[in-house]
Amino acid sequence: MKDDKTETIKYSKALVSTLEQKLKVGNLRAIHLNTVPGNSRSRLDIAQLNSLQNNLSGAFIEELTTKQQFDFNIGSSYQHLEEDEIERELLNEKVFRKLKNIHIDYKTDYQDHGVNSLGFGYPMLVFRNPKVNKQVICAPLFIWRVDLNKDPQSLSNWQITKNEEHAVLINAQLRSFIESEFDGLKLPPISEEMLADGIIDKDEILEVVNTTLSILGTTQLDTIGKLTTLSDKKTLDKITEKGKPWISWSGVLGIYKAQRESIISDLKEVQDNYEEFDMDYQGMTYQKYTTSSITVDPSQERLIHLLGTEKKLIIQGPPGTGKSQSLTAILTNALENNAKCLVVCEKKTALEVLKSNLSKLGLGHLCAVIDDVNKDRKYIVDVIREIVDGKTDVASTTVNTTNYKSIRNKYEKVKENLRTKYKNATINVLGDYTWKDAVAETLTNYSDSDRAIVQKMGVKNELYFTEQEFEELTTFIEDAEYLYKKVADLDGPITQLDKSLFAQKYTQAARLKIISFIEEMNKTINSLEKSFDEAEQKYEVDFYEKGVSNNWLIYLKSIFSSRLKLMRITTKELQSQMFSFASEFDQIIESDQNDYLFIHYDLIRAYLKECSNTINSLNLNIVNYKEYHDWKHFRLSIEKEHANKLVEILITTEVQNWSATFKYWYFNALLIHVEGQIDGEQNQDNQLLHQIETLTEEIKREQAKFIIQQHGEYIKKALLGKTKQELKLLFNYRKNKAHGAKTSLRKILAKEFDLFTAFFPITMVNPVVCSSILPMQAELYDVVIFDEASQMRLEDAFAAMLRGKHKIISGDVHQMPPSSYFSKGGDVLLEDDDDSDSLLTFAKNSAFKFSYLDFHYRSQHPHLIDFSNAAFYGARLIPMPNVENYSPITLHQVDGNYKDRSNADEASHILEYIKTLEEDFRGNYPSVGVATFNMEQRNVIWDHIYKECEYSALFNKKMQRLTTDGFFIKNLENIQGDERDIILLSTTFGKNKEGVFRQLFGQLNNVEKGYKLLNVIVTRAKKEMHVFTSFPSEVYSRYAQEIATSGNNGKAILYAYIAYARACSNGREEERIQILDTLKDHASEGIKSVIKSEDKHLFERELYTFITSIYPKNQIEVNYKLGGFYIDFVLKDTNGIPVIALECDGKPYHTSNESYRYDLHREGILAQHGIVTYRIWSTNWWQDVEGELKKLTHFIASKQEQLTTVLP
Repeated sequence: MKDDKTETIKYSKALVSTLEQKLKVGNLRAIHLNTVPGNSRSRLDIAQLNSLQNNLSGAFIEELTTKQQFDFNIGSSYQHLEEDEIERELLNEKVFRKLKNIHIDYKTDYQDHGVNSLGFGYPMLVFRNPKVNKQVICAPLFIWRVDLNKDPQSLSNWQITKNEEHAVLINAQLRSFIESEFDGLKLPPISEEMLADGIIDKDEILEVVNTTLSILGTTQLDTIGKLTTLSDKKTLDKITEKGKPWISWSGVLGIYKAQRESIISDLKEVQDNYEEFDMDYQGMTYQKYTTSSITVDPSQERLIHLLGTEKKLIIQGPPGTGKSQSLTAILTNALENNAKCLVVCEKKTALEVLKSNLSKLGLGHLCAVIDDVNKDRKYIVDVIREIVDGKTDVASTTVNTTNYKSIRNKYEKVKENLRTKYKNATINVLGDYTWKDAVAETLTNYSDSDRAIVQKMGVKNELYFTEQEFEELTTFIEDAEYLYKKVADLDGPITQLDKSLFAQKYTQAARLKIISFIEEMNKTINSLEKSFDEAEQKYEVDFYEKGVSNNWLIYLKSIFSSRLKLMRITTKELQSQMFSFASEFDQIIESDQNDYLFIHYDLIRAYLKECSNTINSLNLNIVNYKEYHDWKHFRLSIEKEHANKLVEILITTEVQNWSATFKYWYFNALLIHVEGQIDGEQNQDNQLLHQIETLTEEIKREQAKFIIQQHGEYIKKALLGKTKQELKLLFNYRKNKAHGAKTSLRKILAKEFDLFTAFFPITMVNPVVCSSILPMQAELYDVVIFDEASQMRLEDAFAAMLRGKHKIISGDVHQMPPSSYFSKGGDVLLEDDDDSDSLLTFAKNSAFKFSYLDFHYRSQHPHLIDFSNAAFYGARLIPMPNVENYSPITLHQVDGNYKDRSNADEASHILEYIKTLEEDFRGNYPSVGVATFNMEQRNVIWDHIYKECEYSALFNKKMQRLTTDGFFIKNLENIQGDERDIILLSTTFGKNKEGVFRQLFGQLNNVEKGYKLLNVIVTRAKKEMHVFTSFPSEVYSRYAQEIATSGNNGKAILYAYIAYARACSNGREEERIQILDTLKDHASEGIKSVIKSEDKHLFERELYTFITSIYPKNQIEVNYKLGGFYIDFVLKDTNGIPVIALECDGKPYHTSNESYRYDLHREGILAQHGIVTYRIWSTNWWQDVEGELKKLTHFIASKQEQLTTVLP
C-alpha cells in the first residue's frame, strides 16, 4: 500500500496559475464540453422521445421555453407509432433504460450532495479547438435544471418537472474554455434580467446564439432551427470545419454538475493580487477558551486544544471516528470565542449533519447552509427581514453570564490542575523510572524490607538521586550483603586480624602470609614456653617469685648475688623475646595485652596460652579467610561516609534483606525529594475528576444559552447606524428602485458582510457557492473548515482556503481521492483516472499539523472495523465494545457468472436477502445500503428490484419504506460518507462463461487508490456486513502470498478481505486473527494505538500481588480486553461476568493534555457495559499501602451483591 503523493506542494503564484488553468480547460470528456450521448448509459438525446410519440421532443422544448413551471409526462400512453412492433419496442426500451440510469445517477448524486445536478442542455455549439485541431467540442449554451420522477410500480411512466426553484444556467465551462483557447476572445455576460424569471424563450436563445456566433466570426442565424438528433462524434468530426463554429439544434438530458467559473474568477483575482494572500496567518489565534457543549472523546478534545496554537490543522479521521462530532465541537467553541466560521464541503448532506447537530443545541439559527444561491437566498432574506421589519426580536435567552464565565474559568483551571497532577505521575524521577515506577519499587520491596529500620534511616542529604548514584549504591548494597552474609557468623581470632592486612584485594600470598604467621607464632610460643620452663627449673622459686619482677629491691640484691644477676639477665632476655613476640603478634591480631603482664609469670603463662588458643582457632578458620578478607577489604574501600553508615546500620540492626530494605528506603527518599521539587501534586483521589465532569455538564447545559445571548448583542450592534429602509432595499423580496432585480447574495455579502456574519457567524457552502457569493478577500473568516477533504480537488478548494485565517482540513488519507464520475456526466469507467491532487494531499505535504481521531463508534461490533484498522491504520483505532454477541460479517459464496461487466446471480441473491428483511420489535426495518464494484452491477441490481416491485405490491411497499430510511445502491466511487445498519456488498467479478476468472478489477488493482476504494466500502456497516461473492475460494485463499508480494493493496487486500469475511462468517477466530496479524505486518502505518495491550508495568505487577490477597485469583483478569480497550484488572463475579474495573494512573496517555478525558471516557464506556470503575492512585499506595488495601477491600465488599462471592 502506498501513501498519497509525497511531493511537497508550495503555495506560489505558479501554483495558483496551474489550478486556474485546470479549471479553465476542464475535462474534455465532461458533459459540459462533450455532450454527445454516444453509448452513454446516462445521457438521453431528447429527440429519442419521438420513438414514444411523434414530436414529443418538440412538445418538451415548447414547454421549456414558455413556462417557468411544468410537469412533462413520458410513458407508455404515448406509444402510438405505426412502425414495426419489434423495432418500436427496442427503441422504447432504450429510452426507458436511459431514463432509469439517469434517474439512478441523479438520485444517487442528490443523496450524496443534496444538490440537483440533473439538467437539460440546449442548443449545442459545435467547433474545432483552434489549438488542437483534432478536438471537436460539442457543448450546450444553456442548461435548465429539472427533476426526473418515476412511477414506483412502472419503468415506463416518467415525468420531467421544473418549478420556480429550478434555475436556468449559462454553460460557464464552455465560456471559460473559449476564453482560454480562443486567444483574445471574451464572451459578454448574460444579463441577470434574462435569467431572473426562470424562462429563456426562443427569442432570447436566438439572441445569445447570434452573439456567440458573431464573436466567433461565424454567420448569424435568422431563426431557431428544428430540434434534431445530435450527430455522433464521428459525424461531427467529419462535418465540422476549422474556424467555422455552428449550432446543432439538439438537446441532451443528463447529469450536469455545478460549474466552476466563479472559482476561476477567484483564482484570477488571487494571481492579480498575489501579495495580499498568504497561506500562513501571522496574527493571534481567535481562541481564548477551550469550552464546548458537545460531548467529546480525548482525541476530539485534543483538536480544540490544538486550535490555541495551531493555525493549519489536519483532522485525520478514519471511518466512524466522529468527524462530524469533532467539527461540531470546534464550531461551538468558535462561536463562544466570537469567531466567524466558513465550512466548505462538496456534500450538502455532510453540511446538514453539522447544521442538525447545532440545531439540537439551539444554535442552528446561527448557521447559513447555502448550496443553491437562488433558493437559499429566500431563507437568508427572511431571517434578516423578520428582525428588520420588527416582526420578531433578536434571539435571546436567560442566562447568568457572570455565573457562566465563572464556571468557564473554573473549568480551565481544573483542567490545568488535572493535567499537572496526571503528568506528575508519569514524570521521570530517576533515569527511565517514572514517579509511578518509583512507587512500584516501594511496593516490590514492601514485604521483604525492614520498614521499622527504614524509619530510623531517614533521608540522607548526601544523596543526589542520579542514575549513577542509584546504580552504584544498589550494586554496593548487593555486594555488601553478599559479602557480609558469608562471614556474618564468623567470630573469634579471624575477626581480630589487623585491618592493615585487608588494605589490598585478596591474593593467595595474603592467605599464605597468615598461614606462615600461624606456623611462626606456634613455634615462637613453644620456644618461649620452653625457655620459661628452663628458667623456672634453673632458678626455681626465685624465678617465679623474683625473676620476672621489676622490683627495685631485687635489682639491688642482684648486684651482690651472681645467681640473681644471672637470673636477671635471663629475665631481660625473656622479656625482650616476649615483647618481640607480642609486637609481631599484634601486627597481625589485635589484642588487649599490656606491658604489665610481663612482670608476673602467671600472667605471661596465661598470655602465651591465650595466644596459642588464638592461633589454633585462627588455624581452624583459615578456610574462611578469603571470604573474610573480601568483606574487610570491601569495608575499608568505602569512600562515602553515608554509604558506610548505611552498611553499619544494616549490620547493627541485623536487617535480614539488605537489598529490599535499601531499595525501599532509597525510593522512599527519592519520592520525598521529588515531591518537594515538582510543580503541583499527584492525583490522590477522584475529586478533580468529579469536578471536571460536573463542570463539563454545566457548560454543556449553559454554553448554547450564553452563545445565543452573546450573538444577540452582536446583531444589535451590527444594526446600529443602519436605517430600516436601506436594509429593506438591500434584502429585498423583489426588484425595487435601488435594485433592478432581487439583490443577489453576492451583492448582499459584498456590501454587508459584517451584518451577514453577525446573523450567521457560521457559513456552510460548497466550493462553487463559496466563490459565487463571498468576496475574494484574504482572511475573511477566522477559521475555514473543509470536510471530506480527501475527495475535494485542490483547484476547487484553494480559493476558499485563502479566505480563512485558521485552516482546518478534515478527511482521511486512506479513503477515496477526488472522483470525476459525475463531473463527466456519470459515464466514467472504473479504470478511468483523475490526476487532480486532493486538498488533503496538499495539506499533508504543506506542513499542516496532523491530529488523529482514535476512537471508532460506527461499528457495533469490533470485527466490522478490525480489518481496516489492521490493514490501513496501524491498529491505532479503538473500537467500542459490542453489546451483543453475534456474527457481524457473513459471506455468501454465490459463484455466479460475470457477463457484460455484471453478475446477475449476485443481484438475485441480494434481492432474495432484501426480501427476507423483517421489522424489529418497534416496527422498523434496518437501514440498508448496497455496494457494488461498478455501475453496471448497480444498475442490474436496480433492475431486479424494479421488476420485483412491479410483480409484488408487498415488496414495493417494503422498498418504499426502505428508501425512505435511506436505502441506496452505489458503486465504490460514490459511497464514501454513507453508513447503514446493513451493507450488502456485491463483489461482482466472477468466472466468465468459459469458466475463466480474469483478475481485472479496474481501479481496485491500482496500487495508490485500490485499497482506498476497498477501505471505504468495507467500513460502511454499523451492524452487519454481507459479502456476496463469485470470487473462487481457491483464488482469495492465497491472500497471504499476494500480500507478501504486493503489500496491503490491489487484489491482495481484496482477497484478504473476502478471506476475512469467510473466517468471520464461519466463526474461525484463529484464522481471523491470523489474517489480521498478516495485515499488521504489511501495514504502511506502524502500530500507533494510544491504548495498547502490553505486559503490565512494574506497578501493576506488584499491585496484582496485593489484589490477590483480598480477592480470588481465578476471578481476576489482568489486561482485560473490552472492544479496543485494555483494562488493568477486572474483578469478575462467580459467573465470570466483569463487575469491577481497577484502573491505574501513570499510563502513556496520561502525559497528554487530555489525560483526564481518557479516564472519564473509559469510565463512561465501562459503565455502559455494567462495569464500575475503581481508580488506583499510585501515590496513595506509596504513602499508605495498608490503608489503600483496606479501602479497596471495603469497596469490593460494597459490591458484594453484584459479585455474589465470598471474600477469602
